[in-house]
Amino acid sequence: MYEADVDPSHGQLRSLAMDPDLADEWTHVSPVIDYAAQAFAISTDSKNSEKHPEVWRHAIGLKEGWEARRAARAAAREAMGGD
Repeated sequence: MYEADVDPSHGQLRSLAMDPDLADEWTHVSPVIDYAAQAFAISTDSKNSEKHPEVWRHAIGLKEGWEARRAARAAAREAMGGD
């Protein structure tokens, strides 16, 4: 197990993840919401009560015009002195 390249549970090299000399070196960033994953979860939850929910395919994507709305939000933040 130690020799395997990447641990699928966290995506780090096992040779580093299981090294006791690095036990105090690991850190993390604050968790963030993956909004695409959230949309997918909402879509899949909507079919959980179906007889065979596994047969549904869930396509997600950004709404038309998202680029302009994102640019407007960024401009508004900049105008307010935000990052």
